[in-house]
Amino acid sequence: MSEENDALAQRSWELAIHHDPDVLEGAYATSSVWNEPDQDVQGVEEAKRYDSTRLSAFPNLSVTVDEIIAERDKVVSPWTVH
Repeated sequence: MSEENDALAQRSWELAIHHDPDVLEGAYATSSVWNEPDQDVQGVEEAKRYDSTRLSAFPNLSVTVDEIIAERDKVVSPWTVH
């Protein structure tokens, strides 16, 4: 399970790193919820719109995943944003 979760975590970061909204469909459940400070982003389509708005506000946004640690059914991925 650790290897599967590691791969899923890596795919989930593709949106932030490469600004590829299509990755959301393969990495997130359609019923997923992102708990953002100002709102809950519900579902893949809303997540695509949210990310598009964020990139409009911060066009030079750069995300680096420092590492991905997967053990059993848990994954931790510290990251840095510029």
